[in-house]
Amino acid sequence: MSENDGSNPLNVQGAQIGDGNNQYNYFLNSYPQNIVSKTIAQELLDLRAARFFVGEVEPADRAKKFCHKLLDGEYSASADPVRGIALAWCSRVLAYKDIAAAKKSLEEAEKHSGSEEVSIAKAFIASSEGDRSLALSILSKIDTLQSVTACFLVVIHHDTPAEGIEWLKSAGHDFLDLDSDGKFLFISHQLDAGNWDEAFDCVGKLVSQDFEITPVLYFSAALSNLLKAAPEELRSALLRHPPLDASIRLFDDDVSLNSRRLAIRNFLLCSKAAENSGCSQAANIASDYNLWLRLRDTELRTDALDELKASLSDSDHKIRRVPLALQFGIPIDLKQFESEIQQSIVRSGGISTEIALGRLALAFEQNSPKDVAQYVGKYKDQLYQCLDRIYIDSIQIEALSRSGDVDAASSCLTELIEYGLPEAQRLKLENIIAESCGDESIGKYKEQFNRTNELPDLVLLVKKLENLSEWEEMHGYALDLFERTRSLEDAISLAFSIHYCKQPDEVLKFLNENSDFVCQSDQLRGLMAVSYYQLGRFSDAKKELELIEDSKVKDRHKELLVNIAISSGDWESLHHFVEEEWKGRDDANPQSLIRVAKLAQSIGSPRAQHLVESALSKVDDDAEIFMSAYGIAVGSGWEDSEVVGQWLNRAIELSSENGPIQRMSLSDLLDRKPAWDSKENDVYDRLKRGDIPLFITASTLNKSLGETFLLQALANVKERDPRRRVALPSYSGARGSVSGLETVKRVGLDASSLFTLGFLDILDDVASAFETLIIPHSTLGWLFKEKQEISHHQPSRISDAKDIQRLVQNGGLKEFSSNIVADRNLTNEVGEELSLFISTAEGKKTSESEKKHIVVRPSPVHRVGSLMEEQADLSRYSDLLVNCSSVVEKLKMMGKINSSDERRAVNYLALHEQKWPVTIDIPENSVLYLDDLSVSYFQHLGLLEVLSETSFEVVISSGKLSEVKGLMNFEHLTNKGEEVIERLRTFLSKGISSGKILVGQQATSEEGEDPDLLHHPAFSSMLLVNEVDALLVDDRFFNKNLGGKLLTTQELIDFLCDSGQINNEARSDLKTILRDAGFLLVSLSEKELECALSNALIVEGKLIENVELRAIRENVLKAQMSGYCTLPNEGIWLANFVRVIASQIRKQWCPDIADSVARARSEWLAEFIDVRGWSGCFNFDIGSNFSKAAFVHQVMSLLIAPTVGEVGDKSRYFKWIEDYIWPQIVDDNYLFESVVQRAKDVVFESVENKGGMES
Repeated sequence: MSENDGSNPLNVQGAQIGDGNNQYNYFLNSYPQNIVSKTIAQELLDLRAARFFVGEVEPADRAKKFCHKLLDGEYSASADPVRGIALAWCSRVLAYKDIAAAKKSLEEAEKHSGSEEVSIAKAFIASSEGDRSLALSILSKIDTLQSVTACFLVVIHHDTPAEGIEWLKSAGHDFLDLDSDGKFLFISHQLDAGNWDEAFDCVGKLVSQDFEITPVLYFSAALSNLLKAAPEELRSALLRHPPLDASIRLFDDDVSLNSRRLAIRNFLLCSKAAENSGCSQAANIASDYNLWLRLRDTELRTDALDELKASLSDSDHKIRRVPLALQFGIPIDLKQFESEIQQSIVRSGGISTEIALGRLALAFEQNSPKDVAQYVGKYKDQLYQCLDRIYIDSIQIEALSRSGDVDAASSCLTELIEYGLPEAQRLKLENIIAESCGDESIGKYKEQFNRTNELPDLVLLVKKLENLSEWEEMHGYALDLFERTRSLEDAISLAFSIHYCKQPDEVLKFLNENSDFVCQSDQLRGLMAVSYYQLGRFSDAKKELELIEDSKVKDRHKELLVNIAISSGDWESLHHFVEEEWKGRDDANPQSLIRVAKLAQSIGSPRAQHLVESALSKVDDDAEIFMSAYGIAVGSGWEDSEVVGQWLNRAIELSSENGPIQRMSLSDLLDRKPAWDSKENDVYDRLKRGDIPLFITASTLNKSLGETFLLQALANVKERDPRRRVALPSYSGARGSVSGLETVKRVGLDASSLFTLGFLDILDDVASAFETLIIPHSTLGWLFKEKQEISHHQPSRISDAKDIQRLVQNGGLKEFSSNIVADRNLTNEVGEELSLFISTAEGKKTSESEKKHIVVRPSPVHRVGSLMEEQADLSRYSDLLVNCSSVVEKLKMMGKINSSDERRAVNYLALHEQKWPVTIDIPENSVLYLDDLSVSYFQHLGLLEVLSETSFEVVISSGKLSEVKGLMNFEHLTNKGEEVIERLRTFLSKGISSGKILVGQQATSEEGEDPDLLHHPAFSSMLLVNEVDALLVDDRFFNKNLGGKLLTTQELIDFLCDSGQINNEARSDLKTILRDAGFLLVSLSEKELECALSNALIVEGKLIENVELRAIRENVLKAQMSGYCTLPNEGIWLANFVRVIASQIRKQWCPDIADSVARARSEWLAEFIDVRGWSGCFNFDIGSNFSKAAFVHQVMSLLIAPTVGEVGDKSRYFKWIEDYIWPQIVDDNYLFESVVQRAKDVVFESVENKGGMES
């Protein structure tokens, strides 16, 4: 029978049964002719089957009882040969225990049978009497499997198992020459001797009949299956009973798991066989092995735990099973168990191994190391009776050390050394004592392992290194440990050591090579997902997370699931995540709920407020949570409630000196202003010089790149006054021409270039131009944050602005307008806005206006510049001033609000304003001038619209309306910005899904490095340099200081045009947009300028600038005036620009272009020739002289006769020079003298070179 047919639980091959075993078929089928004979034969088989099992009854006692039945009992009348064989077997079993009884049984057996059993019994009696030679001589005359086994037993009895095995070899026998009993003994001795491979090989040769006749072989086979799946160093510890330590290493690969499951089946079969033979102790041992293995098996653990729990209710099993229960986390009533152990000792009259193990399990469950030591000390004499003293004392020494009682631990160690403690264990215990004295250095653990090379020392060393987070040093030892144990626990330890060494590719390599372990561990599967994520393989990471079944592991990776969604651009799926978290809110802690609430706010989920409220219902003393809750409310636009205000107050109350809210006076803030201003100025100076990247500039100024780059570009386009546009230093004038782009296949995209491409809406064109695009790992996560940053400006303010705009448009509110000049002294006292209101109201009073003009302003008013420490004296205007509460009372009197509204408003205002000394009447047709603070209070209370619908004429300041307009413009701007970001998200997400876009590996930071800096895609894009053919970067710092593979969007636009992706018109449009958006130093090609000039109208001899020419001029002037072009460092751009201008001037003078057109165009172009306007851009003092010299050079280039190819009609050209350029030269003495001198130099040079110059 083979293993493959499915009927055999063992790894047995098809070896044939020998003659000896066939005799038992003879017993059952041939000899017995009656019921008594069959009964004798069955009892004989039971005796033989049970004699190797550990049991309550000794085999010799069983044999005596059986013999009594055969001689004097119910079997004595039988005359069948089977009775004689049974008596011979009894003699054999009794030979080494009771020689007299053995001889008596043999004497009777000889009367009824002449079988080989009788001869074997004679041999055993001879051996028992000390005559080894006679015994072997008797057996030598028999040639059966039984006789060979008998010889083997005789030799073992007189010598040793090893000598018995050697005798077999010398006699020409091997394992297959033994009967099933002999095979069991042979395997057992091989296992005891640690000859593992020989034992495993023998088990593989067993056949089904062996197990039927000698069922204890099930135990041998089960042990063999188990030991195959255990590290060699631990096998001896598994031979007698399941280990006390649940964490003992077993191989966990698929082959080993199969072997362990075979062991489970064979232990079960052994337990049943032992139970059937009445050997309950042996049955329990096999059952415990079976249960322990099933508890170690993730697929079988649930049922095994149920069985274990049930057995704890059975008094026959509880003491034996409690240690297992404690190992696997089942709660036990320790006091009750203590009592049951004591009762068991009293009942049995002493301690047994299972009681000792139960007692030891109780020791490990004590409350502290001190209690453990005391418990072991109290019962150590009991424990010594059944367990190894060195093991027991070692437990006590370690517990004493951990409790801090070093003297007692050292004393116990001294005693144990005298007892005979091995050197390796002595050193180990000395290390434990040293560690309790404060010596936690790892060196002694390395020394211990290097000395012994033993697995327990390696386990301890790896654990210590792991506790110290010494991942790189741990890795080598963890690898050694895993290779020795092949255990799941050590696979996890090794995988995490690689992970913390920041090598996700190596983690995946290891896990893919050991996929058996991943299938068993959701922890490893989670680590696999993390590694895929770190490598930018988001789809693979998500698939691994979906395979995780353990709810706790799932919970630990919720953040990873969110990060995958964000980093892959699958932002829509976050709504589902928020909903799932909302469903489980009752079981979530407040910190988790606040994190989910922040996410909900980021994606605009309506659950944000409910999640915040749920989080706050679970906490009352966490300042961070209250502050976060308030921030979410402000960011979502629902902060205008009394409850939300209480959150802020609570956060302030709970905050310490370290935050999250720090108390600071206004004067303290102002004291910091000079330092901040200095820092800000320094940053801008460095930015102008190109000495700092854009993203670091933004970060230093507490802004995002989206605010300083994208929104600014959008705002610049909308701004018609070029002087008010903010410069965007994306390009460096130090870059020369770029070539070879036609060979580029893989292009990296940094943060700045992505913003530019999204802004220009040419993402698809770029994707079509190259095979592969690569982005930094953090790109979409950064975009996700950028979207929040550009839109996170108190939505409530936008909402309020819209309300004011609507009320103004409806006529309910009016913009302040007056010809009255405010009193200067009053303005200095209270500010311009309030001063104008008061002055106007006072003027209307003196002009006897029909309406009363009243200024609504909360009291008190602080003097300008007093830091709110001095109140302004407005007593002379007391008949013009009311506070907001007075207006509320008037609204109640007019029937515009109810009592509840009034009470709520008055209570709120009582906290924010005081009464004016004089209370004045407010007629219903009054003109009310609301200052900005009053407008804010009324809007918060929901009364501004009510006020606008009354008979009052309500006036607000021009400044407030300008603020409203600014907020509306800002909303429009942020909406445009969000559109760009959404365009980018869609493009990147689809590209990642299709494989068109690859994601780089996540950047890792070392100690002392700024993780925010490293993870910013503007910085981490630099890590892509070795993976790409070109890296697209729109940051002047990088373009100025780094060359090589760096590429800018303007160079990309030129390439798209040259390669046919876009046409010349599209290129011109794109560069015009860049110039209007404030991008400085945009390159100018002759084709672009020629096209723009050709499309410009000439009216009355003057060129009318079209959009393209206007953008060129304004962009050049912005670069010239802003200080963002540093010369001569960026002179390459300027030189190329002037060269293109000069070339286009010459090209106008061809026969096809009318003289008026040529003159108009040339005169427009000539304005750019004068480079003296760039003198302020030079970074040295003689910049003015340098620029003058450069201008002379440019003028000379125009004066020197051009070639025919450059100018078609030279006469017309020089006529224009004479009419337009020469007068400017003559009017400037320095220029005139310089040109004349330069002309002389040219003539002399020409003569010397035998050349000439045309004039």
